[in-house]
Amino acid sequence: HVVNDLLMCLRLCRARACPHDILHLYVASFPPTAPGISSWPEPFRGVLSSTTLGRDLLVVDAELDAWCKLLQQVAEVEPSLLRPQGAFERPCLEWARGMLHSRQSPLCHNGTAMCMVPLVDLLSHKPGAAFTVKIGTAGRLEVISTATVTAGQQLHLDFGKLNNAELLRKYGFATEDNKWDFFPLPLSQSAKTKDGADDAVIHVTAYGVPQDVIDVIEAEQDTEQFVAILRSVLLQKRAVKEQIQRLPVALNFNVCKGPLARARKRWIEALLEGQLRVLNGCLETLRTAEEDAEAAEAIVAVEEAGESEAGGESVDEAEMLLMLHRKKRRRTRRRG
Repeated sequence: HVVNDLLMCLRLCRARACPHDILHLYVASFPPTAPGISSWPEPFRGVLSSTTLGRDLLVVDAELDAWCKLLQQVAEVEPSLLRPQGAFERPCLEWARGMLHSRQSPLCHNGTAMCMVPLVDLLSHKPGAAFTVKIGTAGRLEVISTATVTAGQQLHLDFGKLNNAELLRKYGFATEDNKWDFFPLPLSQSAKTKDGADDAVIHVTAYGVPQDVIDVIEAEQDTEQFVAILRSVLLQKRAVKEQIQRLPVALNFNVCKGPLARARKRWIEALLEGQLRVLNGCLETLRTAEEDAEAAEAIVAVEEAGESEAGGESVDEAEMLLMLHRKKRRRTRRRG
């Protein structure tokens, strides 16, 4: 996919710079700035760098660096391949990459093909939109409406089951109360995945910790895993709340001038509020998993104590949870 992306971006750059290129009119209709967060101004990137999207920004920068290095090597061997001059510089590649990722046909999402389709890429996202795109007979691209369309009505397309992080990464917007939101919850290094690897990550949703994870914890009385999950949820919740509290200062009136800048701030708020909702759902799931009423109450107390602290992990929290699980295990054995 990396090679395909680069080749597509080079094609877009050439078409943009060459008025006689067969694709020039199509590419010239694109906006001058890509919508994804990697093309946002620095104040917004600075805020996002402290969120779960920070790693994605670094990945994009690293990919663009690699492309520029490769093209520099090409220029040293065969300069004529990179004409017209200036068409393939880093800002152009960044723009082309953003256009490619934001305007790919929905048919590309399964990873089997890559294409950009004029007119279809004009459709904006709307969850549950009554439009579908598919390859029909004789290889024709078909856009089908399952509802009546009236004259002058705006047409939309459902981009799929994308969480707000993915929407921001590709399309540069987020939606409130996104039901597809999830949070990549990192566990402590003491927690192991099934293959023994460190730094396990589980994807948790607004419904909380995946039920299969809870089932394993209850069946195996896995105190270490339970403590790792609870500790991570508390720390991540604290971090997200701090990010929300810093937004008014980091993205103040001087930064958010104009409707687009204000919209970007709202979309970041939607991202963080969605993540907070997910983490709250995780805490509720963990409380439900603790059938011992005393243990469940202690989890609430641990959560409140964690939020009142300035920051950092508390060894006392882990020790308290360890004692609770050992106590519960002893009770289970006695009942057995």
